[in-house]
Amino acid sequence: GSLSAGERLLVCGSSVPATGEPLLGSIENGPDAVRLLVESITVDIVGYGDVPYREGEPAPDVPAGLSLSRKPDGFDSDDNASDFVPAGPTPGLPNFFDRDLELAPGEAPLPCCGEPFAMGFRLVNRGLERFTGGVVISASAGAGSGEIAVDVDLAPSESKETAVELPYAPQESFVLRARIESAADENVRNDTASAPIGPSPGDLVVSEIMYRPMSGGSEWLEVASRAAVEISLARWRLSDATGTRRLVSEGGLSIEPGGHIVLAQDSALFVRDHPLCPARVAEPSGGWPWLNDGEEGDEVALYDPAGRVVERVRYTDLVGEERGRSIERFSTDVCSSFPGGLWHRSSSPAGSTPGVPNSTSLPAIPSPGTVEAAPNPFCPVRDGTVRIWGMTAAGETGLLVRIFDIDGVEVERLFGEEEGARVFGCEWDGRAAGGTESPTGLYICVVEFITRGGGVCRREKRCIALYR
Repeated sequence: GSLSAGERLLVCGSSVPATGEPLLGSIENGPDAVRLLVESITVDIVGYGDVPYREGEPAPDVPAGLSLSRKPDGFDSDDNASDFVPAGPTPGLPNFFDRDLELAPGEAPLPCCGEPFAMGFRLVNRGLERFTGGVVISASAGAGSGEIAVDVDLAPSESKETAVELPYAPQESFVLRARIESAADENVRNDTASAPIGPSPGDLVVSEIMYRPMSGGSEWLEVASRAAVEISLARWRLSDATGTRRLVSEGGLSIEPGGHIVLAQDSALFVRDHPLCPARVAEPSGGWPWLNDGEEGDEVALYDPAGRVVERVRYTDLVGEERGRSIERFSTDVCSSFPGGLWHRSSSPAGSTPGVPNSTSLPAIPSPGTVEAAPNPFCPVRDGTVRIWGMTAAGETGLLVRIFDIDGVEVERLFGEEEGARVFGCEWDGRAAGGTESPTGLYICVVEFITRGGGVCRREKRCIALYR
């Protein structure tokens, strides 16, 4: 057979498609070499990896899914390292185009269910020439869609970050799909992108974090399940703010519906310090991420086996110099990027609540500026505790919750915090500060709201009836 000028011959599998003749041998993943012969004369040779058969220096070996592509097409300097680069496969097409803009998805967001969100993208000039002009990126997620017009002026290999705003995130996991539209783009094969996205809160949420344990103790975090079925954690991954994804489990680790699991830096130390914890405790197979206990805090993220981010939370230091006190999420039913924040210092006398409901959890999400108490009246024998919860108003950065008897004598200080989540919750078990039982009667719960300067700007009072 023969090839006309500009024509290409594609050799694949075990045959030459143009003739059907068998192709003897195979192309190894590397190192290996390919020779092109006319009769017995070598016309060209490409060696990749550490091989002696090559022109000049060998081309690099490439990971699965990429090909070695001559750049630019038809250029031969007799040096494989200079002539070939790793690139996406383009069988039967030019390896590189003069004007080629690629659309690549950024890191997938974790949007709040039903709320607007932004998806980041990266525009990359994969062409041989400078790319200048207007581009439209359109994206869709469920029934919602959005688009953005972008002015592009990129030299070869340069990139530009941008984002598309979408009106809302569907209630269930979804695939976001996007494409670019540009009359100047010569290659449409890399003009689309997609990203699997799960809204928050998802099936698994981080519900408690111990980033500053007692001296000689173990860091740990608690994961709570919101799912109706058991979830295997095989091939799930855990990361901190560094972005390094560490394997949670090779297999055999799962979390029951509505249950908890504790991931610990050292499971033996955790069990020593929390012998009554009812939840399963495990050390991540890929190692511990070392949680930052500085003022700037850290990030914790969970990824499912497909690489989709299922949970991502940030925290800042709320415990100061105190050791052995965790921070607790006030609700597993709110988005992980809840505008008012998620975390409070644990109000448990033990300093933490691994494997059981958080001491700061709430029965409902309050309105800004409100304070609630329930059950009221309450009986310690029947109810255990009375729950007090509320939400700071705009401009308020802290609060203090105190209990007084009917004569105005302070009985107990339940909760005090600055710079925590705007939503707060705590419990009173009907005892005074020294542990003695308070008698039947009326008590006044006073919540003092604090501004950034430390002054009390507002007080809310609720009458609580206690009976025994």
